[in-house]
Amino acid sequence: RALPYLLNPATTGHLPEKSNTRIAAIARSHWNVPTPETDGVLGAAAAFDWRSCQGDAREFFWGAGVFLERDGTLGGGIHHTNLRGMIAVSHRVFGKNNWLSLGTSAGVMEYGIDPEKLTFDGQWNADKGDFSKPFDASGENFPRQSDFSPNADVGLRFRSANAILEWSAGTTLHHILNPDYHFLPPGIDREK
Repeated sequence: RALPYLLNPATTGHLPEKSNTRIAAIARSHWNVPTPETDGVLGAAAAFDWRSCQGDAREFFWGAGVFLERDGTLGGGIHHTNLRGMIAVSHRVFGKNNWLSLGTSAGVMEYGIDPEKLTFDGQWNADKGDFSKPFDASGENFPRQSDFSPNADVGLRFRSANAILEWSAGTTLHHILNPDYHFLPPGIDREK
């Protein structure tokens, strides 16, 4: 499972009824047993959030928090780090058990690639013009191998909860400050 803030920052502050703070963490791997053929990907995230009231007794509340996310290949070839603050406002609508929330998160994102640590079982061989160099370094030239970038998301969420059923629906725009981030300079042909 993912932390809800990674999907939609409007979930900030939606806590169990008798709580007003939460600490959460996850770790996950995309492959259970990494091998040279499938260099596993490992991710971890931790977050803290708080809301302005305990329980759902008010018509309006807001929540705030912070999260840190890190993932990348186990061999270290590709990595990605996100540190963000988050804030959301929630208002009761259409009766006692329904909430409409608007949230945003903003911070910095660092990402990097180390081509010498990337290997594949069928790698491009420029001398022969084919993929015949198994487990060789990538040989690709990345003029820029890491970068920092401002990062922000904005989300909207509708939540309905009662003693029997809880459901929600929402939408999020991710990376709104820098939707096209990569390691190549502007104007370069990315698929020669």
